[in-house]
Amino acid sequence: MGASQRQLKRAIACSVLTILSGADAEARFRTKAVSAGQTTQVAVYTAWVPVSCESAFGIVKVVEKPKSGKLSNAPINTVIPISRFANRPGPCFGKPTKGFAVSYTPMKGFRGTDSFTLDISRPTVGRTETDTFSIVVK
Repeated sequence: MGASQRQLKRAIACSVLTILSGADAEARFRTKAVSAGQTTQVAVYTAWVPVSCESAFGIVKVVEKPKSGKLSNAPINTVIPISRFANRPGPCFGKPTKGFAVSYTPMKGFRGTDSFTLDISRPTVGRTETDTFSIVVK
């Protein structure tokens, strides 16, 4: 594992993640189109405690690295979204929270399809999920 991947893993582990109602494990497949030669935000993870709406922490592991690009992240201020499990707004919907954005940068000159997989774990609420991304570089 290179220094940038270790740094991403550490930064993600310290970042907040979405705590959602519903099933204990969930997998999601995402397809994103990005422009060649540019860094593009491909996901935003937020986190909160459902009862108090306060920010909470989780862990993200890079299970499969992209082969033709690199991942980076940045902390952001955002709002609590609709639950991906319940597919409806909860009592915390729209309230401010901390989060982080995951971005993808294709290698110079690359055009085509790349992919990566993240495992998201929320030990305090016993929830996990896997997000697999298919990145189409145009």
